[in-house]
Amino acid sequence: MWANRNFHSLKDQGLDNAHEQGSQAWLDGRKGRITGSKPSTLFFNFKEEKDWDIILEQWFGDTKEDFDEIALARMAHGSHFEDISVKIILDSIPFSHFYECPQIDINEHYSASADGAIIVLNDDKTPLWHANVEIKAIAGGVGNSQEKMEKILRKKWKLPAS
Repeated sequence: MWANRNFHSLKDQGLDNAHEQGSQAWLDGRKGRITGSKPSTLFFNFKEEKDWDIILEQWFGDTKEDFDEIALARMAHGSHFEDISVKIILDSIPFSHFYECPQIDINEHYSASADGAIIVLNDDKTPLWHANVEIKAIAGGVGNSQEKMEKILRKKWKLPAS
């Protein structure tokens, strides 16, 4: 990650024991729990009642999901552009601070691991608003150069997309 006084890494926050996103410990913590990425399978894979068995096995069983080349390329693309996306957020939203988030095990069934949290301050440094952040790089940009992706991602917005 680049140096920016408004970016607060896990280490900066004193969360040295938090598992880095994508690490084996992070993956193990998500196993058997519903996380933010899992409910989308309901939109794509739930067509009839018998699909519940397959979905529940994916969510809570030992079945390892196999991703095709397109899915792997999109995931690598998203990971590659996460840092630049945070930079663009901080550059575009005045008085914003971005805090990297650890994985939070809510209970035995649920876990959360947002990419971060953003806090925007008023001129007097009091909080104006805050939100959890899940970065989704534009999948249509797979294969584009970093310069082209930065141009695509740089928008003049006052608030991030919901």
